[in-house]
Amino acid sequence: MSDEKMLNFESVTAALDFAIAKEQEAYDFYTEWSEKLEHDAIRQVFREFAVEELKHRDLITDAKEGKLELKIDEKVRDLKITDYFVDVKASAGMNYQDALQVAIQAERGSIELYGHLASTAASTDIISLFESLVQEETRHKVRLEKIYDDNFLKEG
Repeated sequence: MSDEKMLNFESVTAALDFAIAKEQEAYDFYTEWSEKLEHDAIRQVFREFAVEELKHRDLITDAKEGKLELKIDEKVRDLKITDYFVDVKASAGMNYQDALQVAIQAERGSIELYGHLASTAASTDIISLFESLVQEETRHKVRLEKIYDDNFLKEG
């Protein structure tokens, strides 16, 4: 996400529009791949994440429209199991492991994006929004990392 770290937005509206578009992209990704992959467990996780990405998009849209309602949960501890993986690209022949890696990379990118947006925002409401989204995306990443750990890293 090195390119996105350098993003500068002319207004809060522009930052929110960008975030809305990113959530829509995430929804599209999870929806598309939930239908393409053969492994039932990851298909189900991708379907659930698609629904959550729509909720994120709607939350950001509400913030843009001045209807901001936030709930900040406790901080989620990032396992960082897969932070050092070589990037994997989505492809028609993705297997279960590749699909998990691509999804984890996407969630990591979202965490970085929202962290950057929170650090550059001026409004405490907008900062809270982006910090809340960092926690949500971290939850997704941790869930995927646990699946990855259970299936590919544990011995025996």
